[in-house]
Formats: sequence, structure tokens, C-alpha cells
Amino acid sequence: METASCPPVPVHQNGTAHREPRGSRPTAAPVLRVHLYHSSLAGLDSTPLSYPPGDYVVEQLCVNAAKECSVSPLYCSLFGLFRERDGMWFPPNHVFQLDEYANEDMVFRIRYYFPGWYSSGATRAYRYGVTKGSESPVLDDFVMAYLFAQVRVCL
Repeated sequence: METASCPPVPVHQNGTAHREPRGSRPTAAPVLRVHLYHSSLAGLDSTPLSYPPGDYVVEQLCVNAAKECSVSPLYCSLFGLFRERDGMWFPPNHVFQLDEYANEDMVFRIRYYFPGWYSSGATRAYRYGVTKGSESPVLDDFVMAYLFAQVRVCL
């Protein structure tokens, strides 16, 4: 009699931290919330992204938030997770190990910008194109809208 075996699950570079634990209940109360600024600008529901207890890599949380905000993967490196209560930024490789008693509130924010990205003068910043004359703005419309919403809240 042959026994059926399941193929091994490939291990991610960060282990299995990006996956939900096998024993987690889908009805568990959210212990991690990622707040987005785009909601206030678009007039959408301002419900944060919520996650049940488990292990989460910050980079994957940022990718999920970027998808929710229609931010292209090209710009994901400009964003990060920020915890307002203590003013702490989390690096992309940080792993949140959250049990059912945890309570984390993060904000998905633009962390990096550079001088001249908004200027149309002689020192204008732009991204080079493949052919001459095909330069494009450094930030696309979705990132600019998100930055505008973020600055509006911060002022």
C-alpha cells in the first residue's frame, strides 16, 4: 500500500514568518492594525488593515498596504511602517511576533523623499527613460496623492 505524501512547503528567506500559523483561528480578534492615509483623501472608509495573532514581516505588511493604496512596487522602498506612540520606524526585515494579547497600531507612511522632487525649475528631479526625452516624474499620481494626504494629517 502506497502512502500519499504532501510536497514540502518551500521556505521563504524569512522562514515562515510571512505565513499565518497553522493553528491560528480565522475568527481571532485583530492584534495588528496598519492605518493608511489614502482613505481620508479618497473619501473611502478609513478602516485600517487588520491582522490576527501571528508572525508578520514588515516588508510584506508594506506590500499589502501599497496594494491597498494602488502604489506601484517601484515606490514601495519609499514607504515604511511607523509606530506613533513612541516615534519608531521599523526596518523591512523586522518580524512582529504577536500573540492574542498584543495590540499594535502602525501607520503606513512615506519615509524617504529628496529635494527637488516637486520642483519644475532648472533643478527638477526626474527618472531617466530608455530613450532621450522619455524622462518621467519621480513620483506617480498615486504616490503624490498619498503624500498629500499624509502631509495634510501631519500639519
